[in-house]
Amino acid sequence: MAICIEEITDTVKASRFTRCIALPGRQPGLRLDSTGNILWRSNEAAVTSACELWVSADNRLILYRPEGAPPVIVHRAGRSLNVPGSKPVVLVNQDQIDLNNRQLRIHLHGETSNITAPVPLSSDSDSRVRKPKLLAQGAALAAMIGALAVSGGCVEVRMNPPAPLPPDDPLEEELENPAEQQSKGLDTVTLKQKV
Repeated sequence: MAICIEEITDTVKASRFTRCIALPGRQPGLRLDSTGNILWRSNEAAVTSACELWVSADNRLILYRPEGAPPVIVHRAGRSLNVPGSKPVVLVNQDQIDLNNRQLRIHLHGETSNITAPVPLSSDSDSRVRKPKLLAQGAALAAMIGALAVSGGCVEVRMNPPAPLPPDDPLEEELENPAEQQSKGLDTVTLKQKV
């Protein structure tokens, strides 16, 4: 999943935005250290990371704080959550993350097959995308207001999250009869592996 991490605290930085890719499951991928610095695909980063950012089996961006990691706070629509250890928390567009007085905003851009290391966006690219960005922000704001109306602005903590799928397994989506799914207690989309 393509995302941008916006630096809110340090506005004198050369670039406030860093383009990142969140990988599926808890594999070595995108992490933030205790000071909010971005770490990428490093097994050593697991020791120093305050949280992980990854994609769940149902294509949602997850913030995961390992047990014993420094405190992380998620802000959304005037509410905040001290992220519990070892519990996946679903992030939505425009959520704010606080790590040791450093504030970062998450921007979701959608699915991608292009896996690249985090890249700071230059101020030139910031100015080239300003008008489309304003339009995109308006659309994102409308979507966020709709999502908040549906969710009540609550931050979702998953007590029993879906197990992450292995990253290289091909998947096929199969829609089932909704009445049949409800009787089985299933979600609306079931993922099955290709044989």
